[in-house]
Amino acid sequence: MRFFKISIEIHPLFYLFMILSVMTGYLKDFFFITLLITVHECGHIGMALFYHWKIERVKLLPLGGLTIFKEDINRPLKEELMIALAGPGMQLMFYLFFSNIVIDPVFRHYHILMLLFNLLPVVPLDGSKIANILMNYHYPFLKSYRGMIGLSVITIILLMGMIWYLPFNMMFVLIVVFLGIEVFRSIQRQHYIFNRFLLERYQKRYFFHKRRVVRNGFEREMKRDYYHIFYQRENCYSERQILAKRFDFPRKL
Repeated sequence: MRFFKISIEIHPLFYLFMILSVMTGYLKDFFFITLLITVHECGHIGMALFYHWKIERVKLLPLGGLTIFKEDINRPLKEELMIALAGPGMQLMFYLFFSNIVIDPVFRHYHILMLLFNLLPVVPLDGSKIANILMNYHYPFLKSYRGMIGLSVITIILLMGMIWYLPFNMMFVLIVVFLGIEVFRSIQRQHYIFNRFLLERYQKRYFFHKRRVVRNGFEREMKRDYYHIFYQRENCYSERQILAKRFDFPRKL
């Protein structure tokens, strides 16, 4: 399904959630949740279009959405942070504007629930993206990515503990299972993501205002938004020289 040239993908769990809502008489709850999800994702999409990011597709989930971009990893951190914050920000502004019009505790309940849920530091929710971006301001790319995975694993363990102690809720269990699968996929893809980050730096000419000197270090010390100069055994190397050695490309530097 396409809407204004944006591909919309509906996750099977969303259909299951819709069916359960109809069967149990929670149509109003389903309406408010879907409305808030739409507003939330419009925030991400609007900010992405402002920065001229290419949107691949939007995936609808039971308690949130996922906007997937077809962009370089090395886009500026500021842009990615603003896009990540735009979703929760849009949802919050929408609620504050309509809370005086739609005086319904159900509306308030799901606004708070979805906002807190999406800010959990677990892949692929907004909380994990914001945490990863903030870590990238201070740490190398690979260390930040692994830090995000570590936070995700801890959060999944806590959510599994909630399943054990709270009254059984099938939808909550399915959501935790979905998040667990996404965390596992992120663990599997970490080497691919890191190599993609490095290959982009080699193949494309990015201009970074900030410079960073890496002494006796390797590619794993590379940070986003920085151009690197490497010193190894008193010899100086550019980024392209170091990356050409990694990928073993037989081309003139």
